[in-house]
Amino acid sequence: MNIIKKYFSFFLFGFASFIITCNSQPNDGIILGKIDSLHSYFLNEERKILVYVPSSSKNNPNNIYPVVYLLDGNNHFNSVTAMIQNLSEVLRNTVLPQMIVIGIQHTDRIGDFSGGAFTSFMEKELIPYVDSIYPTSRYRILIGHSFGGAYTINTLFNNTELFKSYIAIDPMSFDNHKLIEQANKFLKEKDFTGNSFYLAIANSPLVYSQDTSFHNNYRVNLKLLNSMEIYKQNHLKFSWKFYKNDNHTSVPFIAEYEGLRFIFDFYKFPDVDILSGVSNPDSFILHYYENITKILGYKVTPPEGELLSLGYILIENKSYDKSYKILKMLVDNYPPNFMFYNALGDLYRTQGDSLKAIEYYNKTLSLNPNDGLAKQMIQTLKENVNHNK
Repeated sequence: MNIIKKYFSFFLFGFASFIITCNSQPNDGIILGKIDSLHSYFLNEERKILVYVPSSSKNNPNNIYPVVYLLDGNNHFNSVTAMIQNLSEVLRNTVLPQMIVIGIQHTDRIGDFSGGAFTSFMEKELIPYVDSIYPTSRYRILIGHSFGGAYTINTLFNNTELFKSYIAIDPMSFDNHKLIEQANKFLKEKDFTGNSFYLAIANSPLVYSQDTSFHNNYRVNLKLLNSMEIYKQNHLKFSWKFYKNDNHTSVPFIAEYEGLRFIFDFYKFPDVDILSGVSNPDSFILHYYENITKILGYKVTPPEGELLSLGYILIENKSYDKSYKILKMLVDNYPPNFMFYNALGDLYRTQGDSLKAIEYYNKTLSLNPNDGLAKQMIQTLKENVNHNK
């Protein structure tokens, strides 16, 4: 294994170990979040919430995060939190941004989803409380399943500004006719610029013989879908999927995953294949993250780990000019890190510029004096320089 691959492997292992260390918990427990509570004037009770905050907030107090508001939090908090954590933190994943998750517990589920008091609680109490306590951005996502799915759609139509994005999973409405009427009305009249909506439909009719308002949930959702498809001119970012292999109770997990992937389809760090035809990858990446910043409403910078990885991949591909631009961007825009200078040393060594390589390996040692590999490379390169004199 050559020296570049050794450093690349070290970086991957070290970064993964760092993530594991950050997320490990004392007392032999694995803790995904905590329970918080607030008193609601509108609901006339103390309401508990489940809260997950990314571990990076401890070391980066200025960070802010999008917030997922999860209806039926008891049922979905663990799976959604673990999914977001995996796709935004583990093994340098950048599929999703790191996010805060708020799982809402319901003391009266039917009452919450059929009355206006719960919306007042969300808008005037819960969201302001969360914003005052936790490092939130203004980018909020609402996820609901079944009756919660219908509530999510009603919120999209009637209180659009509360959230940027919505995921409705196999919605079941208390009044299907009203839901379809609202869809036909608001999708004609409203401008949903900046909003995203994902609709999941399960393969389960759910026929309720004693209450026709619930009759054939599958057919009602297809009517809703038809309304969504007709009025695409309202600038709503919309997608949907029929899950033929899932029923009403099994569909949430896969729908939450695919809904979040759809909402944040702009977020993943650009693949090296995308950059292959780009002469200035540094400028491309900066513009790419300027667009992400514009969408999310807060400053998002390219992740250091991905940039360093890309720099090494470009060295392996013999794209030396591109690699230099990426590594120089790291050195110029991020706090000093011995791995950045080491990568530049590897770049110059690979190109046969021993003196420049030695210069950067020495900078590596200035930040990491015990780096044996850098010492070894300096010694080898000096011997080569003396031999060639």
